[in-house]
Amino acid sequence: MSKYLLWLVGITMTLGLGSCSDSDYINAIPKRSPAVVSVDLMSTADVSAQRVLRALFQVGAADGNGVDISKKMYIFELPDGSYGLCAAVSSSDKLADLLTQSGHRLTDFQGCHFTTLGSSWLMGYSDCSLLVMGPVTVEGQPELMRQMSVYLNQDEDKGLRASRLFERLDTISAPIALVSQLQSLPEQMAATLSLGMPKGARPDQVYYAAGVSRHDRALVIHGQTFSFNHTVDTQIAQAKSKLGGIDGSFMASLQDSCFATLFMHVRGADFLQLLQASPATQTLLAGANAVIDINSIISTFDGEVMVGVPSPNGKQGMVQLLAHCQRADWLPHVAYWKKSVPSGVSITDAGRDRWRYTSGSTSFCFGIQPDGCFYFGTEPQKVSRPSSLQSYMTGRKMATVINLNRLPFSHSMPILGSVLGVLGPIDTMVYTLE
Repeated sequence: MSKYLLWLVGITMTLGLGSCSDSDYINAIPKRSPAVVSVDLMSTADVSAQRVLRALFQVGAADGNGVDISKKMYIFELPDGSYGLCAAVSSSDKLADLLTQSGHRLTDFQGCHFTTLGSSWLMGYSDCSLLVMGPVTVEGQPELMRQMSVYLNQDEDKGLRASRLFERLDTISAPIALVSQLQSLPEQMAATLSLGMPKGARPDQVYYAAGVSRHDRALVIHGQTFSFNHTVDTQIAQAKSKLGGIDGSFMASLQDSCFATLFMHVRGADFLQLLQASPATQTLLAGANAVIDINSIISTFDGEVMVGVPSPNGKQGMVQLLAHCQRADWLPHVAYWKKSVPSGVSITDAGRDRWRYTSGSTSFCFGIQPDGCFYFGTEPQKVSRPSSLQSYMTGRKMATVINLNRLPFSHSMPILGSVLGVLGPIDTMVYTLE
């Protein structure tokens, strides 16, 4: 879950933030960065830039701080999995004064200036660009300083502006924009967005491009998957064409106990094909089919589908599934499933069109509700939900709601983690597929 933490903190940090040419400072971001978030600082007016800069740099007053908040700020991942933040410098002298007056010790190296932020992050800046990178151990700081000095001095042809990723990022008309390889996203996020990813496509060939915004206590991400490879991109578009628009009919069944809840609108045969093609769900299907013919059940789906994952690591609790069904012609086969289960496993009657599966400490129910909906796990209870949450998802191809209260935040990143307190509470993240 570290990627959820780093991406969430990075994005939410910039929600509060309000020398060289207009874009030369971006050259400090490596061209091969697999994931980048850009933030138009002048279009995010909810939180004082000065207050957030104080939290970021661990300083007192941040007046005349030397950072140019009129230009976009960038958060990026490097190929080795570390993270960075890049901003424009308006005055290196003012930035040096701010840091030294606040007790930071500056080290000069290769024409750049460096200091540590907390115990895990290193900040370096030139007359043009500012970088914050990490996490890094104390022993690793000298090598990171050397690498950062290379980034801060590199030419445009080695920087982000020379990449196709930046070209795509620059086309997103949102104050906060994201372009990332799926493999750089948090695991649960990548798993759901990879449904329909073509067989044989490399993980580094599929990207997610999105606009990010904050609404009340929710972080909302609207985006689409694509590839720079024309063949793969065409196959992605074909897979997405098999999904309908979400209507929100299962919103009342969203459970607070779930960490992540996926919503889709599908036809059974198409949905089964997507699941069978996805490495993330192939194992689950194989396990379920060993006991019940889950393929025949899925083939009856016709409309909204909701899948709830109870915990961030997937090890606590039972996955929950709810789906509109066109028919229930698998019901006569339950009697055979009951007789053919392996030793130590049982399927017993638990009511009308309702059965309980038991194997050791594992127990769950499945069946058909009176309204014709199939459920698996626990029979969902309906609760009242804010209409705004449904509005984020309606008409989208796919939507996932993340309950951030179930995310075990770490205290190992005191600098970035402190920004969440500056911004105020965020309970929910919603990401969608256009």
